Amino acid sequence: MGHQFDGLGSLAGYTELDLNLSMPQPLDRETALFDKNVEKWRNTHLGQFVLIKDDEVVGFYLSLGKAFTVGTGRFGLEPFLVRQIVPKDVVNVSLYGRRIHVA
Repeated sequence: MGHQFDGLGSLAGYTELDLNLSMPQPLDRETALFDKNVEKWRNTHLGQFVLIKDDEVVGFYLSLGKAFTVGTGRFGLEPFLVRQIVPKDVVNVSLYGRRIHVA
């Protein structure tokens, strides 16, 4: 049985998982480069934002806004990756209610 377009925006016989696994996802290369280097970058660029396009580290920036400004200025509407370099085991804690007083 072959796969056919059903005219309703899907391919008959394919699941969404089949389609996602068979095609490279946007920013796969950039994410792989980030994952490969993030440990090293934590020692030198902690808290900064890295801008990556394809296999190139374009730069490190102190703000998300600056990284996006450089990225859109250089690449326009083409996809690029901006991620913040954070500690390995980040725990976000939110406190509600009364203010905590420290003696």
